Amino acid sequence: MMKKIRMLAILFGITAMLGTAQAGLFDPPVQNESFEQPALSPGGWFTGAQDWIYSGYIFTVYGGGYPEAVKGNQIIDGYGYTIAQQIGTYDPDTDLIVEAWYGSRNSSASDFTISLLTGPDYADANSVAATTITGNDTISQYIVELNTGTGGVAGEPLYLQVAVNGQFYSNIDYVQVFSKSPTSPVPANGANSVPVDQVFSWTSTIAGPNDTYDVYMTDADGTELIFRENVSTTEYAPASNLVENADYSWQVVRREPNSVEDILYPSSVWQFTTKSPATIVDDPADTLVDAGATATFSVTASAATSYQWKKDGIAISDTAGVYAGTNTDTLSVLDVQQDDEGSYTCYASNAYGGEESGAAILSIKRLKAHWDFEGDLTDEVEGIVCTPTGSPAFVTGVVGSSAISFDGSSFVVADIPTYFNFFDSGLTVNAWIKVSTDQSYKTYLAKDASYWMNASGDWSAFASTGAGALGASAGAGATEDNEWHLTTLTYDAPTTTFKYYFDGEFMGDFVTTPQTDNYNSPLTMGAASSAGAGKYTGLLDDVKIYNYPRTDAEIAQDYLGIMTTKVICVDSSLLTYDFNNDCEVNLADFAEFASQWLNCSRIAGVDSGFGSCN
Repeated sequence: MMKKIRMLAILFGITAMLGTAQAGLFDPPVQNESFEQPALSPGGWFTGAQDWIYSGYIFTVYGGGYPEAVKGNQIIDGYGYTIAQQIGTYDPDTDLIVEAWYGSRNSSASDFTISLLTGPDYADANSVAATTITGNDTISQYIVELNTGTGGVAGEPLYLQVAVNGQFYSNIDYVQVFSKSPTSPVPANGANSVPVDQVFSWTSTIAGPNDTYDVYMTDADGTELIFRENVSTTEYAPASNLVENADYSWQVVRREPNSVEDILYPSSVWQFTTKSPATIVDDPADTLVDAGATATFSVTASAATSYQWKKDGIAISDTAGVYAGTNTDTLSVLDVQQDDEGSYTCYASNAYGGEESGAAILSIKRLKAHWDFEGDLTDEVEGIVCTPTGSPAFVTGVVGSSAISFDGSSFVVADIPTYFNFFDSGLTVNAWIKVSTDQSYKTYLAKDASYWMNASGDWSAFASTGAGALGASAGAGATEDNEWHLTTLTYDAPTTTFKYYFDGEFMGDFVTTPQTDNYNSPLTMGAASSAGAGKYTGLLDDVKIYNYPRTDAEIAQDYLGIMTTKVICVDSSLLTYDFNNDCEVNLADFAEFASQWLNCSRIAGVDSGFGSCN
């Protein structure tokens, strides 16, 4: 029973002394102990020691040079150098074993010092343990034992340092640190949300075949919860589960058998909690509404007890006629106006922490950009300016007085702001084009590799990366007839349907989820990308971008507002009695119906109760 009392005293004493959680040894572990560098060729010389702090003249040399590397292919060679690395955080009175392979490059034996230092950082660290060794003429193995003592501050970084004494060349290879005490706990020190049925484990780098382990655990009040002696493996599953929302401390003691009394090597005191901060399960979704409507955003969170909605990163509060539910899982934006457009997020939390949701974009159905090219490259809606490359020119247009002309070497790029990137939640793009030469799939409007519209031969097309291209034939030579044509693309997010229109008429559609890898890329006119690929030769006018899919009737009206002598049948399939498919139900349709009056194709059985046609 004395041993049990003794070990509990160690646990309680260290816990009280720490005050805050600290990582212990090997967090981070010793890195690149054999000083291997990637992609070294034989005889290659590279300055530096990967993952180590160093000073003096130092380089890494392939093992085929000065004496053969003990571990791997590289060794460190240098002149009057010091190397150091953080091996964890300081714990008092901890036994460590350091292995290092060291030797002089020439025939003179040299001294080197292995030290443990601790402090807020390496530059301000003080030595808490050190030993000096006289090295051999060739690389040899050295193993030393060091104790961290009591001269450091618990939780501050702990460094291992190897310093060459004197000004001469020497080599070092394969530096490792071992602890006599258990390390690398699972759950890790400071872990949150630990399951109540957690299986505990640890690492013991130095252990004899008969060594065992004692496991101790307390709750936040210091009450003993678990005491288990002589565990034979480095894993322990408590007989009873932990409880939710609680703080714990635990410690493992390596027990080395001894004929007089077992030698005990206690680990650091590790702390964890079963408390779970709130986490986001489902993010709010982008919302598109008519002006004056109410927009609703919802978030699903696990273990949340409070919510805070934000607009463009700024917390908002319930305001009559503006916001409701700002501290709930559902936000309502009332009487939505253009000023309400933006990015909405929700921070869900509880007493143990929280998480912020992904952003949802609120937009009003409206025209988002309009380049009319009336002598300038500025968008008429939000003032987005295009930057030209080459020499695009202004010429006579189809809408207004001018359009922009591209000569196959020029294009313009609109560096659109982040809030403009709504393209995967619904859109309509209108662009008037005039082409007189063979285009061979040249692009006149593109969102880099995400979306593009191009012209080639007798047709114009739209494509979304990963979805293939949708082509719409408009008649022989239609896009190369030196006439103005309106090309239109729409995307409906709820149905993931793209539609393509030519001169106001619906041509086809396909269903796919749009590609969004280049979602934040610029908008380019006159080329397929902002880098200038796939340049277009022809005219472009009155480019309009809406943040919602316009209807067939609206798109037809866009075209007929300019081409006033044309006629478009929007969708004759909606006219049930349009028998002659002229987009109008009139006497001609009645005549078609009447011409079939009393026609009969019935053949009836004798006992059916129906007569045959008479």
